[in-house]
This record gives sequence, C-alpha cells and structure tokens, in this order.
Amino acid sequence: MGQNGEELGNERYDQFETGLKTSWLNDRLRFNLTLYKINNKDINLPVYDDTWTNILYYAKGGNDQRQGIEVELTGRPLENLEVIAGYAYIDAQYKDHTSYVYGSAPLNTPKHTFNAYANYSFRSFLPHLSVGAGVYFTGERPINDWSSGPVTHEGIVPNQKPFDVDAYTLVNFQAEYRFDQNWSLQVLVNNVFDKIGYNAYRTSYINQTDPRSFAGVVRYNF
Repeated sequence: MGQNGEELGNERYDQFETGLKTSWLNDRLRFNLTLYKINNKDINLPVYDDTWTNILYYAKGGNDQRQGIEVELTGRPLENLEVIAGYAYIDAQYKDHTSYVYGSAPLNTPKHTFNAYANYSFRSFLPHLSVGAGVYFTGERPINDWSSGPVTHEGIVPNQKPFDVDAYTLVNFQAEYRFDQNWSLQVLVNNVFDKIGYNAYRTSYINQTDPRSFAGVVRYNF
C-alpha cells in the first residue's frame, strides 16, 4: 500500500534480446554474441524510517534500465587445448525515478567484466601433465544507490553520492598430473600476483579478495 493507503498497481517488465551464434573449426570453437535491453517500470519499493529498520509504506519506483552486450567464446581449437573467454558490458541507469538520481547506476553493477581460461595438455612429451590459467576482471562499481528521495534500502543516505569500489583483476593457475587412470595430483595457485580487490554491498559489508593461496588435491577414481 502507498503512503495514504492507496493501491500501487501493476509493475511492468520489458525485455528485448537478440544475438548471434556461430561455430568454427568443425564446431570445435563456438562464439555467442547477445545484445539486450531491459526496463523495469513502476516497481514497488519499501520506504524505511531513518533507522533503516521499519517500513513506513511502499512507493512506486521509476524506470530501471539495463542494456548491454555479452560475448562468449568456448571450445577446443586443438585436441589438447581448451579455451573459455567472456566479456560483458552493461549500461545500467535509473531513468525518471522517484527515489534515485537520474542517470545514476545501481549499486554493485560494473560496466565491464571479463574472464578468460585456458587449459593445455602436453600430449607429445609429457602426456600425463596439463596446465591451466584463468584471468578474471571486475570493473569499478558503486557501493550503493544514489538516492534523492525516500530511503528505499538499508544504508542509503539521501542526496549523498556513493563512492565507487575500484576495479580489480585476479589470475589463477593450476597444474594436474595423472599417474594412471585412477590417481592424479593437482596443484592450485589462486590470486597468483597477490592483487587486492574489494567487494561491497551497501553499508552491510566491504570484503577484501582472498590473498595468494596454494592448494594440492589428490584424486582417486573408483
């Protein structure tokens, strides 16, 4: 119900999506491209008091728009090489909104993300050894929504622009050696270059990425 007890009515979701799929090298390598636009309109939002604990009433939102592209490349271009790569760009903005600043981005929404992974097996001179590495990039993104009106979520301070969490890139490495059909040993190195990044959500938490770590895994297949 609204501030004066009125019904708020229906919410509306509009989504447009198109794309392209293709394969190369006798279907050993696949490529996907997706373009999309999503509009969420007239969403019912709770309005909190100054302590962020009690819901006073519900109010209509405006137009939450998200549009962007996603690109994905997967497959085995060689018998002993596996690759996975992906990139996403998202332009997310609040449009004509009752609570949020026009053109501002939703919390925790990076414009750019990228990931790539490759695994190579040494079949010719070391047939039991394989090595792999992955790169994972997360772009900068706001820690909270930028509100110019009612408080609709915990941690929001009206008319205070939230800061952006910095972008970061992580690199992971792995190597596996198979002794026979049953036994294998795997070595993992996460965050190879010991980079520091942060993940945040409103004022609830700001967590640092895990530092460089090493692990070993012994497997036996029955």
